[in-house]
Amino acid sequence: MTVMDRVREHYEIAKTIVPEDLIVGVFLYGSQNYNMGDEQSDVDTKVLVVPSLADVVCARRPVAFEHHCDNGEHINFVDVREFVHQILKQNPNTLELLFTEYYVLNPVFKGVWFDIWKYREEATRINPHKAVDTMRHMANKEYHHMKKNGFNHKKLATMTRLEKAISD
Repeated sequence: MTVMDRVREHYEIAKTIVPEDLIVGVFLYGSQNYNMGDEQSDVDTKVLVVPSLADVVCARRPVAFEHHCDNGEHINFVDVREFVHQILKQNPNTLELLFTEYYVLNPVFKGVWFDIWKYREEATRINPHKAVDTMRHMANKEYHHMKKNGFNHKKLATMTRLEKAISD
């Protein structure tokens, strides 16, 4: 099964968890986006969810939860309000959603998504200082995790990717 097949399957699973009319799309995140995946790599996705009118009017907290699939893969549900917040924080794990080749869009939101997508390069440069600070913090977190728990190739790969992004 291809990565794209798995992303499509995650979209089908997402529709059983939240109403489809609130799903913007399902987007791959992780190693495959950096050409670091292999046949054993799991497929993890983020589902962007639009809040209901009641959620906005009643100032309810943005949706944020993780669904664990039977095969060990993860589907993270993220409210678009939090998505925008993470873009402004220059979080690379969020910014990568704007660049992944692996996604399934809800046709209702296709036009809106592509309006956002065409400004993806600009989104990565909203606040270069904040981007470097966020990436430094993330790399530091990975380093301390390895220091405490021992070597982990995924943590090292993340640190290397972040260091490269900072130096670019």
